[in-house]
Amino acid sequence: MAITTAQKWIFSVCVLVFTALAIIALLMFQPRLETIQNDIENDYQSVSHISASEFSELDVNKVVVFDVREPEEFAVSHIAGAIQVMPNIDPSEFIQDYGDLLEGKQVVFYCSVGRRSSELANRLGDAPLEHGAVSSKNLIGGVFSWVNQSRLLRNSNQDTTNLVHPYNKYWGRLVADPNKLSLTPQ
Repeated sequence: MAITTAQKWIFSVCVLVFTALAIIALLMFQPRLETIQNDIENDYQSVSHISASEFSELDVNKVVVFDVREPEEFAVSHIAGAIQVMPNIDPSEFIQDYGDLLEGKQVVFYCSVGRRSSELANRLGDAPLEHGAVSSKNLIGGVFSWVNQSRLLRNSNQDTTNLVHPYNKYWGRLVADPNKLSLTPQ
């Protein structure tokens, strides 16, 4: 049985309508940063978390902050005073390199959304506390939440900026203002 022109046309329209509906559904049901954070907290129940507002109230002299992103992400922007560490750093190497900085400090880890920093905090376990840290926490929502709250960052020249590296297109969509995304330091 031969397919008629009308059947081909109807089929094409159905494919277009289905594709349009699929795109609309994807846009409407994109995970939000809060949903991702809930997943992270469920996946890493042994990790304590801290909000950006709580973090901002801490005495900067009693905090050590670790940015758990790649160097190119850190170069675009980071929280003032943060120390960049590789996401896959071995716990013994972390303690060897940074253990002396932990005594009497509140340790805060962050990354783009909190996944990589929670993974590191989880791998480290109680090691920061065993080396004198007062607490060890992950920043809720990471640097993306920080930027979404219009909090300023520092670039590689230590100038203030509101730009952030998107990590990739999938994760970068969680930054509310796409004009704040940059792949290169300014």
